[in-house]
Formats: sequence, C-alpha cells, structure tokens
Amino acid sequence: MRIFAFLLFIFPFLVLPKAVAQTSSPALGEWQVHVPHNRAKAIAEAEGKIYCATEDGFFLYDKAYNQLQTLSKVNGFHDTGISTLGYEPETKTLLIAYENTNIDLIQDGEIINLNDIFRKDIPGEKQIYHVNFHNRVAYLACSFGVVLLDLVKLEIKDTYSNLGPGGQALSIYASTLLNDSLYLATANGILAARITGNNLLDYRNWRTFTSTDGLPAVTGHNSSTIATFNNQIYAGINTKALYRYNGQHWAATTISLENKVCYALKTSPDYLWVIDSLQLQLLDKNNTAKVKNAPDLEQPRDVLPETENTYWVADYQRGLVKVTGTQAENFVPNGPAFNNTFGLYAQGKEVIALSGGYNERYEAYNLETGFAVHQNGQWENYNMQPLPGSGQFPAVQDLVGAVRNPVNQKLYFASYSSGLIEWEGVSKFKIYDGGNSPLVSALPNSKGYTRVPGVAADAVGNIWVTNRSYPENGFGLHQLRPDGTWQSFGLPGFAESNNLEKIIIDANGYKWMTVARTGSRGLVVFDEQQNQYRHLTNSSQMGNLPGSNVYALALDKDGLVWAGTDKGIAVFDEPEQIFANPNVAAVIPIIDGRPLLENQIVTAITVDGANRKWIGTETGVWLFSPDGDAVIAHFTSQNSPLLANKIMALAVNNSTGEVFISTAAGLNSYRGTATETTGKPECALVYPNPVRPGYTGLVGISGLPNNAQVKITDITGTLVFQTQATGGTVAWDLKDLKGKRVKTGVYLAFSANQAGSQACISKIAVVE
Repeated sequence: MRIFAFLLFIFPFLVLPKAVAQTSSPALGEWQVHVPHNRAKAIAEAEGKIYCATEDGFFLYDKAYNQLQTLSKVNGFHDTGISTLGYEPETKTLLIAYENTNIDLIQDGEIINLNDIFRKDIPGEKQIYHVNFHNRVAYLACSFGVVLLDLVKLEIKDTYSNLGPGGQALSIYASTLLNDSLYLATANGILAARITGNNLLDYRNWRTFTSTDGLPAVTGHNSSTIATFNNQIYAGINTKALYRYNGQHWAATTISLENKVCYALKTSPDYLWVIDSLQLQLLDKNNTAKVKNAPDLEQPRDVLPETENTYWVADYQRGLVKVTGTQAENFVPNGPAFNNTFGLYAQGKEVIALSGGYNERYEAYNLETGFAVHQNGQWENYNMQPLPGSGQFPAVQDLVGAVRNPVNQKLYFASYSSGLIEWEGVSKFKIYDGGNSPLVSALPNSKGYTRVPGVAADAVGNIWVTNRSYPENGFGLHQLRPDGTWQSFGLPGFAESNNLEKIIIDANGYKWMTVARTGSRGLVVFDEQQNQYRHLTNSSQMGNLPGSNVYALALDKDGLVWAGTDKGIAVFDEPEQIFANPNVAAVIPIIDGRPLLENQIVTAITVDGANRKWIGTETGVWLFSPDGDAVIAHFTSQNSPLLANKIMALAVNNSTGEVFISTAAGLNSYRGTATETTGKPECALVYPNPVRPGYTGLVGISGLPNNAQVKITDITGTLVFQTQATGGTVAWDLKDLKGKRVKTGVYLAFSANQAGSQACISKIAVVE
C-alpha cells in the first residue's frame, strides 16, 4: 500500500470561462498531462468538490473557489483510465477505480493505493464496473464477482465470485442493498441473497429472478443498473423499461427504456434519477415520471443531484455540466480535443499536435479531429466541431505531419487521407489532392484518398511532400514551389519510389526519406540538383543501419542526421559526403560498450536547445547527451507521470524547454533544463521567483545567451554557484559551492557567451 500527499496544484492550462484557474509557468522537471476532458462518464462530490472522471482524464471543480484542476499521476495518483468512482460520507473517502482494477482512495488529504485486485491473477476479463457503499464498506461490482472493501481497515473483507449457473464465472455490473439483502445486476439478470446467516460464496444461496417474477427474459447484458429508492429495488432493463421490486414481484414503471440503454440510477430524498442514452428522467415516490429537458446535454452518463432543479451531469460530449433550472454551465479544463496525437511539430513558441494517422499496415484511421496548438500554456483546437462548415475548416482526415514555410510563414499539413493542406488561418486554407496537383491516390481501391505521410520545407520556401501512390506511378516525391507550381520527382531504378514516408532536409538541401515497412525498406537520400539518390540499408557499406525498418529521423544542431530503427540508433556524421563516398556507414553511438538502444524499437527522435537527444521507444522516453554516449534520464510510466511507455511522437518547445511526449495513452509534457535563445537574450526569465519556504525543486533561469558561462553570487558579490547553461537555460538546486542550501536573500546570476558580446544579469529572491 502506497500513500501520497494530495497537493492541489493549479496548472496554467486550466483557464476556462466561468471557472477561475491560477496560472504559472511549469517548473523545471515538472510534468503535465494534456488530454481532452469532454467525454465525462462518472461524477462524485467530496468535501465541496465535484470530481469528474472522463474517458481520457480526471479533474475536479472546487465550488467554493470556482476553480478547475486536472488530476493525474502528476498529483500522486497511481494509474490512468478511470472506470468509476464514488464517495462514502461516513469515512469521508473518495474511491477511484481504474480500468485495470487498480484503486486509489482519498482520505484526509492523502492518496492511498490499494492494488490487491490489480495484482490478483484472475482468469478472463478483470474490471470494476460500479461501486456502492454500505456501513463503511465499498461493494465493488466486478467482471468476476463482488468485492467488499473495508474503508476503515483498508483491506478486502470478502469476495463473492462464480455466482453463475453451476458456479460459473459471472459478470456483476452493479449492486444495492435493502434491509438484510444484497441485490446484483448481472450478465444473467438480477440476483439477490440474504446477508445474515447465509454463505454468499455459494452460488446456490443466490436467487435469480426470472420471467415468473415479472422480469423480461435475459438477452445479453440487459441488466446493468440497480438501486434502492423509497424502500424498494429498481433495475434498469436495457431496451425494455425501469422495473420495480416491491419485495414480492417485479413490475415495469412508467419509465420506458425501449431502444435505450440505462447508464446510471441515482437517488435523492424525493426522486430516483434515471440516466439513459437519450435523456434524464425523474421518478417520484408515487411512480410518476418526468423528463428533465436540460439544455446543453447531449449524451448524459451520470448525474449528481443537489435539488430537483439544480444538478450536475457527466455528459459524454459536453464534459461536466451544471444545470440550474433552464440554465446550463459547462466546466471542461482546457486541453486538446483529441487523445490520439499521431504527430507533433514545434516551431517558435508553439507546439502543434496532430490527430489522425495510420496503423502498422498503413491503413488510415479516417479521423476528422484536426489539430491543436499549444502556446503560452493554452490549447486552441481546430477541427470541424468548433468550426463547422467547409468555409471555416477543411473537411480533411488524418493529419500526420506539419511544417511552417520559413518564407511566407504559412502552415502546411500532411494528410494521410486528403493530401496537402495549406493553412493561413480560419477560413483561409487550400487543399492539394489528386484533383488539383500531381498528388495521386495510394491504391486503386482507396476511394480517391490521397496519402501524404511526410512534409518538409527547404530554406527558400519550397514544400516537399512524400506521396504513397500506385506502384506503377513511380512519383513518390513532389515539390510545391512558392509560385504555386508543382514538380514531381521519380527515382529511376528504385522500386519503392512510391512508398516513401517521413522526410527531413539537411543543410545541403538533401532530402532524407524513410521507406515504408515493405519491400527494400531503409532510407533514401535524394539530391534534385544532380538528380541522384542513395539507398541506405543495414548493409555494412550501404548505410550500416542497425535495423532495416526506419521509424524516426532528426537533424541535430551540428547538422548530423539521426535515424531511429527497429534495432536502435544510427548517426550519419558527414551527410555532405553521402554521394561522394562510395562506402557509407552510419556511426552507432556506444554506451557502456554496447550500441545505443541496441535491439530497441525507436519510434521518435527530437533535439533540445542544448543539442541533447530525446528518443522515444516502446519502453519509455530517453534523454541522451549530444553525442549519444551518456544517459541523462530514462522516463517510464513506472518511474514518472508518463502516461504510457509506448511513445508515438516527440517535440521540444525550445523557447521554454518543454518536451511534448505523445504516448499510446495520451499526451504528456515535461519541462526540461535546456532552451534555445534566439535574438537578444531576455535575461530575466526566472522561475520560481521568489523562491518560497519549503520549495525543493530546481530554479530555472532561461533566456540566457546560448551555452553561456553563469556565475551566481550573493548581494555582496561572494560566488555561490557557477556552471554552463544548457542552451539558454541554467538549472540551480539552490545549493552553494559546498553543497549547502543557500540562506534567505537576493542572489545575482551573471551570464555571458564566450565572446562576451551577449551578457545578462538576473535577480533571484530566496525566502527560507
């Protein structure tokens, strides 16, 4: 059992109309989670805070302070993907059940992890569907039975499993209690058993209600909700009706569920609240039903009543919604509108997340969720939902790559379904596809889809795109010139010319392209000036790639080309000699006598302001020294708030040092200790400043001359600390040259580049 202090940090990306959020820059070494919060599915109230679990994340709304706060592993929670949650008032316990059956409890401001069910080896599916509380015990309805969790002793009290016919395994979807009996909604209908003097471990001691008791015949999972109201048992029978049990017989109520699914039953003193797939209904003690025609609700999943006319709803489209009479308020933390970031692109002070993509068989996902831009701690989303109509946002699918033209500053997006999109802003765009450009469809049966997996821009403003096309087409590389004209390039004699994927352009203007994971694979380097290409493979004299499948390409600050393969890393340290040298062999960085990331699948590579290499794999994200010969950090979902170990894409905002990490479970960011200063140094970017009592993190000083020498002194001029900046940032642990923490006072950070042409003085206030 693990216990963490529950600290309520308010992050800068939570600002929302009608809800206040404090803003600040993330500290060095601080993690953030960037997921959508609109797909709400469960809510609970604890100590004046509304907790909302969504399909992709978790957040709370503090009613007293009118504040939103996202919650994740960053705050000390132990998992991702919440299945359900609930609050038990006697022990003041908020229970969070995850989809993998891990459990967190919040008690007295602490997060307590209970992983007994998670660690238990149980055959078949293992999931927690619902939680119900009685006498300080949580009744967990699970895919294998009912688990009783003692919220005082923090231990499992009992487990009732194998309750199906003949003692077979049976899924339990919900539970409720009345008098001395426990009632269950199961995959085999409604079950009940007396608690006192009865062995509930024996399936023969459970009663199964049938059609002779007034219930309809069981067809699939039609009994998933059950609750106690007005001293009677109510069960939602999907596609039928809400049924009531009076102790002797079941009968349908006036609430119909025809062609609908009942998601939740909640009780208040005067009403039973029924949430189905279309609406919200109330049933009073006289069996009279009324429909709540609440505004701003689309797909309600759960409800939290305060009064008849004031209630909170978890809506699967609108997030957390508060309804007061005929008025509705939305509460959704700022974030990207999607959780499937396929690609990332960073330029200047913005990071662009791209939604869409394709699988390992190069089959498109056909997603129309567009892209999102992160700048100054906020996300802005661009897709057909907030911008309806073709006049505002193009009807395109599967955005997989992006680049900004350095000449005209337009954005260009690679779409794996719709070709190339030229974007100047809302209502200002152009689509290039098979109808108005040389781009062609990928396959004869692709319904006209134009597959563009890669896009890059050269120094003079030409846009280069790869285009998966017909095998006989032979033109997999195209150039869009600044004047709007096109040129197509074939690679004569290279059978995979139509199967190019990712593309980068080096300082020589050479185009480096990966070959899709079919046929000859590897890398192709192309020079259109001399009309020549070079195919690089895992042959020792034809590339020396550690693996034949190349998944990632990056150009570092020294002009070297880094390639990530299915078996590790390769570096081409003389790209200018790629055509002059008949024998080309990539350098394989060595750490501790072994090739860098030997036999690991490298999925992404990016370079930070200090030329350090961030490398994504299927075992987390790594940070290596500029030459790749030293490990600086290795982040996994086990040792950090990283959402998942499988990395999809990486990008660094070099103005802030934030590293954006797309994982298989969502998007993270981590503020690294390296930035890149462009133009005149800003000098005074210190965070946190002042340093308040109890702060144990790093102080970041950014906006310095790149790779500057930095000396920190006290106000009398006594040297306290000295180092060299990583790019444009210094990280100080508040310790002096003897390793002791500095005292209260004002400290000065002097920095200058080697030539002395750029210098800065920054003030740091420390309060102990």
